[in-house]
Amino acid sequence: MKINKYIIPAIIFSSSLFFVSCDSKPQKVIIEVNEPEEEGHEENIVRISKEQDEVLQLKFEHLKKMNLSEFVSTSGKLQVPPQNQASISSPIGANVASINVIEGDIVQKGQVLATLTHPALIQLQVDYQESINQLEYLKKDYERQEMLLKNNVASGKQFQQVKSEYLSLKAKNKGLEAKLQLLNINPSSVRNGNINNSVPVLSTISGAISKVEVNLGKYIEPQTELFEVLNTDELHADLKIFESDITKVKKEQDVVFQINNQNGKSYKAKITTIGKSFEENPRAVMVHSTVSTKNTGLLPGIFITGKIMTGESQVLAVPEAAVVTEGDKSFIFIVSHEEEDEHGHNEEANTHKEEDKHGHGDEAHEGGAKITLKMIEIVTGVKDRGFIEIKPLEKLDNETLVAQNAAYYLLAEMKKGEAEHSH
Repeated sequence: MKINKYIIPAIIFSSSLFFVSCDSKPQKVIIEVNEPEEEGHEENIVRISKEQDEVLQLKFEHLKKMNLSEFVSTSGKLQVPPQNQASISSPIGANVASINVIEGDIVQKGQVLATLTHPALIQLQVDYQESINQLEYLKKDYERQEMLLKNNVASGKQFQQVKSEYLSLKAKNKGLEAKLQLLNINPSSVRNGNINNSVPVLSTISGAISKVEVNLGKYIEPQTELFEVLNTDELHADLKIFESDITKVKKEQDVVFQINNQNGKSYKAKITTIGKSFEENPRAVMVHSTVSTKNTGLLPGIFITGKIMTGESQVLAVPEAAVVTEGDKSFIFIVSHEEEDEHGHNEEANTHKEEDKHGHGDEAHEGGAKITLKMIEIVTGVKDRGFIEIKPLEKLDNETLVAQNAAYYLLAEMKKGEAEHSH
């Protein structure tokens, strides 16, 4: 068997998965290609010509370990916390006199959303004014009867009757005052003789109008919801974690989630609370996480899919493009070569291998040489940021060169070669 050595530019990736050095150069790799003197078929072998390689732009890298993140897959939807959601209603029955907002408007806390009018509102203010006047009279009578009692001029019974009337009216007056405040009417203004024909409906929080449940002239029953306001500055990602994964999930873990219609754009969140009971069908626990970025434009109720990052481990890994699946099995392609001592490689070959460790270059394949690759079965594991964990089913050393891309094409070429050989 004839053994040739070819210099192939191999793109060397940084050992860190997060950063790739801008100063790194293609490493000169000496690949020993086995070219049989007589053409024959070898199982799980594919030979790629120089022309094919130029089209595929095959990349090679030594087998190595990387830090890949472990995660739990999950799904759920976005929500706002209860304190960021407000239903605006009227405490008494009234008619809608004006509406100042529509759905989607941004409002501030205390802003007038609508005005209400009704004879009962006017009567409430009149009752308060009368109560104030009566209270002043009874207060003076109470103070007079108290002084007479101290001087033994008035009877205790008469004093108690005046005191009871005074305290009852005082309590009624406080109740009317509280009603006016609920209606956003200033009691001091009413005490000064001012009567408002309409009362404002104010927003209790800042946010966006998500619902408008009224129209002009409509009569509103007490406690009927008029508007809903949402503050989306703080969003929660509420996620379902299945029973089998719940022990892996902890507070403060990071969440990366996506929305189906946003072309893969990712958002981040952090777990704040974990539910203490299971939901049925399927059995799952709700996990609440706070979205890290504010003002994302995302809306509550949107369904999301995500990953809860549960840890990190160092494993053998390759780009996902280096792995091909056929049936229920997965494979990678490695450069095929023979041991030096079995084929009498000379000292010059050893010298080239030493250069492989230190030299750099960008040289093309020589002549019409073929790259011989062997398909190796693997078991796949964690996927993270375009890389995938691999567990080869046969022992491979650290000097093994793995094709980093075009695995599906290499499999197709191998199958085509097997078909041609069978004929």
